[in-house]
Amino acid sequence: MSKLDPTSKPKIRFFFWLILCIYFFFQVYSLSTHPYGCRVIQRILEHCTPEQTTSILEELHASTEQLLQDQYGNYVIQHVLEHGKPEDKAQIVDSVKGKVLPLSQHKFASNVVEKCVQYATRQDRAVLIEEVCASSAADR
Repeated sequence: MSKLDPTSKPKIRFFFWLILCIYFFFQVYSLSTHPYGCRVIQRILEHCTPEQTTSILEELHASTEQLLQDQYGNYVIQHVLEHGKPEDKAQIVDSVKGKVLPLSQHKFASNVVEKCVQYATRQDRAVLIEEVCASSAADR
């Protein structure tokens, strides 16, 4: 499937994008926490251009801590970790740092922690693992 481009005519393309922006503006969190809406956000992230997904990703990043603990929102965050740009992955991993142990014990957030370890850079992966090991040593 190619990037979303309803037509090659610039005027129509502009209006299509404008309608899409108006519809999704400040709706990303509520869509991400909905059983079907989370799938819509994932497909938009897959098939729209970077220019079209920038504002959506900004809203996702603003709500990462809530979304990764949500029963549907965690799928959106996992999707960014699996398919997103390195800078978006890093931003999510940074939001998990310092909270790895409690998040890994959470029913939904634990899936995000697993993807963080799987898709983080080597350096970030080492930090996440060290955090768990340090927590375990402190509990002894």
